Amino acid sequence: MHKITKNNVSLGITLTSLLISVITYGGAKGQSKLASPEVVAQESVTVTTTLEPTVKPAPTDIKGYIEYKFGNFAPRALEVLECENKTLNPYALNDNTLWGGIGVDRGYWQINNVYHPYVSDWCASDVVCSTDYAFRMFVNDNYTFVRWTCGR
Repeated sequence: MHKITKNNVSLGITLTSLLISVITYGGAKGQSKLASPEVVAQESVTVTTTLEPTVKPAPTDIKGYIEYKFGNFAPRALEVLECENKTLNPYALNDNTLWGGIGVDRGYWQINNVYHPYVSDWCASDVVCSTDYAFRMFVNDNYTFVRWTCGR
């Protein structure tokens, strides 16, 4: 099987267009007769393409996904995360009420259940969901980690 490239597809489209022009207009300048349906049917071309993905899939491990999501900010993001959750435990819990705080910080990014009630326990413990949410907070806070104690 031949590998389909952008150039191959463009060439195929160009050749198909040229073939249709020749069939439809008789091939010579000044002739504008239409081909009969039989001629068109005999000369039809079918182009089938199978395109390979050009984008690498996102990593599924926490460090790889942070690098993927945060880009140039990844080293700082990893620093904050490892300070907040030293073992990178997806099920880590920090009950803030034990020291007079509010709610429970959960998961990889220690997302608080009171301040972020719409983030489920599942999302807090999921690599992609929690990191996407942490990235959104990071961007909303003008590319800073001020919401995390270790980010200040």
